[in-house]
Amino acid sequence: MKYQQKVKHWQSLFIQQQNSGLSITDFCKQQKFATSTFYAWKKRIAKTNGNKPLPTQKQQLIPLLVEGAAELQTTSLKLSTPTGYQLEFDEDLCHQKLHHIVSLLK
Repeated sequence: MKYQQKVKHWQSLFIQQQNSGLSITDFCKQQKFATSTFYAWKKRIAKTNGNKPLPTQKQQLIPLLVEGAAELQTTSLKLSTPTGYQLEFDEDLCHQKLHHIVSLLK
C-alpha cells in the first residue's frame, strides 16, 4: 500500500472512531490494532498537515441531563475535549457528579 493510500485509510479510521461513540482504546481493540499505532498515525498525518487538526465531520450537540440539576443556572466550569466537544457545568454541581461525568468520557 502506497503512503497516500495509508494516509487515506487512517483518515477514514479516525472518522470511524469519532462516529463510533467508542473511546480510542475500545475502538482500537475492536479493530485489532494497537492504540499506539492509532496515535502515531494521527501525529504523522497532523505533521504533514502543518500540525493543523485533522478534518472531522460536523459534530452534533447531544444533551446530557444530570438528575437534580437546575435548568437555568450560570456556567462556572467549561471543559473542552480535543475533538471539539464542550461541556458546561454550573457552580452547584457536586464534585462526585463531575467525577462521574468525566469518568464516562474516558
